Amino acid sequence: MMNKLISTVSPHFHTPRSTQMIMLDVIIALVPAEIASAIIFGWRALLIVAVCVGTCVLSEFLFEKLCKRENTVSDLSSIVTGILLAFNLPVTIPIWQAMLGSVIAIIVVKQLFGGIGQNFANPAITARIIMLVAFSGDMTKWITPSGFFTDVNASTSATPLLAMTNGTDVPSYLDLFLGRHGGSLGETCALALLLGGGYLGRSAARRVLHGDRLRHNSKHKMGQNHLRRGLRPYHHTYPLLGQLPRGRELLDTPYEYPHAVYLQAHALKAAGGRC
Repeated sequence: MMNKLISTVSPHFHTPRSTQMIMLDVIIALVPAEIASAIIFGWRALLIVAVCVGTCVLSEFLFEKLCKRENTVSDLSSIVTGILLAFNLPVTIPIWQAMLGSVIAIIVVKQLFGGIGQNFANPAITARIIMLVAFSGDMTKWITPSGFFTDVNASTSATPLLAMTNGTDVPSYLDLFLGRHGGSLGETCALALLLGGGYLGRSAARRVLHGDRLRHNSKHKMGQNHLRRGLRPYHHTYPLLGQLPRGRELLDTPYEYPHAVYLQAHALKAAGGRC
C-alpha cells in the first residue's frame, strides 16, 4: 500500500539563509545612501539615523520584554526599520518626532500585530504616513543642502517635482543624479541607491543560483523516493501525458505543479514512457 500523501503549504524548499542574514544584506545595501545623506545634508543626517535606529531597537526590546515574548532584536529587522524611517524624513525633523515615529513603527505597526512577518503593512512607511498627517509642516520642510555643515535653519527650498509643478528652476541632471537638491535623507542621491540596488541584485542572483541547485537535487531525490514506493500500478492510467504540450516539462519540473500531476509524471517515468 502506498504511503499517505501529505500536502503542505509553501514554502516547500528551504534555504540556510536566516532572517538575520537577509536583513544584514539590506543594511549593507543601505550604507551608500546613508553615506550620501551625510555628505549632502551634513552631520544631522547621521544623528537622525542613529536616533531612529536606537529608538526602534529599544522599543522592540522593551515591548518583547514586557510581553514576555522571545527577543528578536538579534534578527536586525528593527535596525532596518529605523534606517528606512530615517531615510523618509527631512534633515530638519525635530528629534522627538523622529523618536515618536520609530515607536509607532515598531510597537503599533509591527509588534501589536505579532512581530516580523505578521504586520499588515511596512512599519517604516506606515509610520511616515502617520507622521505626515500629524506633523505635516515639519515633514514637508525641505532645505537646500550645502554639505556636511548644512544649516538646518536655512531657508526652505522645493523638491525637484515641486519645482517642476511650480515652473521654477529645476536642478540639472547631474545634481539630480548626485542628490544635490532638497528632499528626504535617503531619496535624493540616485547614484547611492543604484549602488545599493546593485548589491542586492548580486545577492539575489547568488540565491537564485543556489536555489536552482537545491531544487535540482531535491527533484532527483523525490523522484527516487516515489519510484521506490511503487508507483508502477499507475503506469497505464495516464498514457498520453507525454503527448501533451509541455509534457517534457511536467516530467522535469515536478516542484512547479500540483501533487496529482507530479504523481502522474513519475508514474509515467516508472512505466518507461517517453515524450
